[in-house]
Amino acid sequence: ASDAFVNTSGIIVITLYTSLSLTTFAAFICFEQPDGSFTNSVYPSVECWAGDPKHSAMLGISATFIVLYPVAILVGTVVVACYYWKMLLRDPTSMRRFRFVFGRWRVSAFYFQSVRLIRNLLIAAISTLLPYDFPEVQITLLTLVLASFLTVQLLLRPWRVQGLNFVDAGLTVALLVLLAIMGASLCGGVSTIVCSGMSEPLSVLSTVLVGIAIAVGLVYALWQWRRSMQGSLSYDIFLSHHSGGAAVTTRLVKLLLDTGP
Repeated sequence: ASDAFVNTSGIIVITLYTSLSLTTFAAFICFEQPDGSFTNSVYPSVECWAGDPKHSAMLGISATFIVLYPVAILVGTVVVACYYWKMLLRDPTSMRRFRFVFGRWRVSAFYFQSVRLIRNLLIAAISTLLPYDFPEVQITLLTLVLASFLTVQLLLRPWRVQGLNFVDAGLTVALLVLLAIMGASLCGGVSTIVCSGMSEPLSVLSTVLVGIAIAVGLVYALWQWRRSMQGSLSYDIFLSHHSGGAAVTTRLVKLLLDTGP
């Protein structure tokens, strides 16, 4: 029961990791007002970087929870990954406890959950900590991060299910395309009177690309589903030497089946 609780809690934390990171960075997100002051995006009544005690308290709380959530979760995942082989040899049952760390990845890429957390943390930090009035810097860094981790993902192909490697890579490529479109529509250094943002041809192109990406994803999902239905086998009884917690029960069942009733 404790193993299941730890694993379930880990799945929830890993799933919400990016959202938690963005929330902990909220105190650093401030927008400039017409009078030249900066106010917090979540609490507009709080003035940023002007000695406001409320903002100082928010920064302290935010820094504390950055350590407790994004950093601690990442460090914990890295530590668990470092003990992978030791746990596998000395305490195989602990693998059930930390299935949320290793369960989705091939054995050769057992550490990849840490890699994904690093990527998600960088995405959250770039999107929130960098000044909002430098979108070209944000887009450039996000493109660099996504392209770098896409390269790693293509080299390692870490997912146990081969189809998920294609899906993951495809989603990353789609994000890179969207970033390229956003970068092309920036009005950096151009008067807002002259610049109108995304042009009509670029808007049409982005809509078409998004539509194609969605269509390709749906077709691929249907194709995978059709393959799984056609190639599926059914068994009345299936025995595996990976018995886990069943221990010798699997051998007992096999013995009973061999000897008959």
